[in-house]
Amino acid sequence: MQPQTTKATEGKFVSPFLNGVDMAKLDETVKSVQDDRDLGKFTFKTHNHWIDGGHSIATINSYKEADKTFTRAQSFKVEADEPPQRLGNNLGASPSEYALSALSSCMATTLAFQGAAEGKKIESIEADYEGDVDMQGFLHLDPTVRTGFKEINVNLKVKGDVSKEEVERLVKLSPVYDSLTKPVPVNVNVQIVK
Repeated sequence: MQPQTTKATEGKFVSPFLNGVDMAKLDETVKSVQDDRDLGKFTFKTHNHWIDGGHSIATINSYKEADKTFTRAQSFKVEADEPPQRLGNNLGASPSEYALSALSSCMATTLAFQGAAEGKKIESIEADYEGDVDMQGFLHLDPTVRTGFKEINVNLKVKGDVSKEEVERLVKLSPVYDSLTKPVPVNVNVQIVK
């Protein structure tokens, strides 16, 4: 969101909300990050506890903005497992499904927020996400097959004051879309507990 092009800063809104976004707070956020770039830097955290097989529980409790840690009043628990065809017990969505869920939520949020910043009214967003995975990679049956998604297909249905080209541009500003479509370093530090 560029402060100079944010409709909120131009004072053109009759309603204080657009797409469920508080325009005064959006304007305030843009200005505060523009004044102090560190306020735009977040560190998100998740703690995972493996139960057995494909079953694990991730706990989401705190995050950092700049150098300040914030703890939520209530933790979020995300239970994951695999379907029986992937050796799981179906006790939760699979990690791959959570990845699609994260992408879908982030793209919808981005469209709503970025659309609001540009003065575009969004009435509804519906989307279907599909990701193709080939188990031959995970099972080491074929070294040429990747273990992750081969591709992800998104079918968006948007109602509002936006064109197809605007929606395509805005959803690509999603942080999760960016993380999935561009290489992100993942640093793994291992501690063996005796």
